Amino acid sequence: SGAAWRAHLAATLQSLGFTSSLADPNVWYREATKPDGFQYYEYLLAYVDDILVLSHDPVKIMKGLEDFYRLKDGYEKPTRYLGAEVIQWHFPDDKQPKWALSSHQYVKEAIKNVEIELAKMIFASRRNPVLLCH
Repeated sequence: SGAAWRAHLAATLQSLGFTSSLADPNVWYREATKPDGFQYYEYLLAYVDDILVLSHDPVKIMKGLEDFYRLKDGYEKPTRYLGAEVIQWHFPDDKQPKWALSSHQYVKEAIKNVEIELAKMIFASRRNPVLLCH
């Protein structure tokens, strides 16, 4: 069941040192340190079996998960997460990439789906006109 999977994943993430956020139980975090000594938090977002890792070394986290699970699609830099595009940004004079989630494509697809449904309704109403009385 979904609840059993969630509990199993939660136990795994806790064994890897992650804590579930009080604000959203699908957001997990743990303290980490970069090679230069800079301290920060790593985040792991988990929704059912979709996982997004935010870390200086995300491969290390994914390899840790591979010790417990077979990852059906492997892992790579993200391009989409839960319907949103994952975009890498580069600002002038800053070599470090920045990441953002964009709903542009999701909204575009949603509008297209609404247009299709409206066209179906219009077509159906032309085949079966309804008289409106005042």
